[in-house]
Amino acid sequence: METRRKLRRRYCGTHNPLIVYYPKGIKTPGIRTQYSHVIDILPTTLDILGVKAPESIREIKQDTIQGYSFYNSLNDAKAISNHKIQHYYIFGARAIYSDGWKAAAAHHPNSIEAKEALSDPKKAGLLKADFDKDVWELYNINEDFNEQKDLAKKYPEKLAELKKLFDEQAKKNNLYPLIDWSDVYQRKIHQTPGTEGKSAQELLTKANK
Repeated sequence: METRRKLRRRYCGTHNPLIVYYPKGIKTPGIRTQYSHVIDILPTTLDILGVKAPESIREIKQDTIQGYSFYNSLNDAKAISNHKIQHYYIFGARAIYSDGWKAAAAHHPNSIEAKEALSDPKKAGLLKADFDKDVWELYNINEDFNEQKDLAKKYPEKLAELKKLFDEQAKKNNLYPLIDWSDVYQRKIHQTPGTEGKSAQELLTKANK
């Protein structure tokens, strides 16, 4: 089986258990399977307390809370999840969840490949990866929560729908332009006075000392 690192496009590292201890409020304890995300914890806490998030703190306007409360599921194992859409992204690997379906795309180079390409001319082509050539996969999470059956070829229209949704979410959440490990190691982003004018190889050598 292909090895995948934590926080990548699939659930192997991102699908983690959450234990909620609230004896005064949870009268029917047990396992819940509704979709939720780490960003749902704050709105759930506010919902339990019965308070609204402040619009400003010390006269500084606060960003909109993006998560959804799962308070309704604490005493109802069959409650419908309020969290319908969620995008994932880390250094080129990306995914989109939508109401039980998930589309995901791996991206190369990863961190190891990018480091090797900087020192090996034969692998330099990896530093020019094309996001448009990444292969997308499709999964029905309701029936295949551990993502073993890629349905991309069986349901191309559904895949196209989710890819379009990812693009919409990426624009909405200021995700573009996409960056990957190639951009990081070639210093195309995050320039600071201390790194200005230095090559990626110099920075890598210094970092590995």
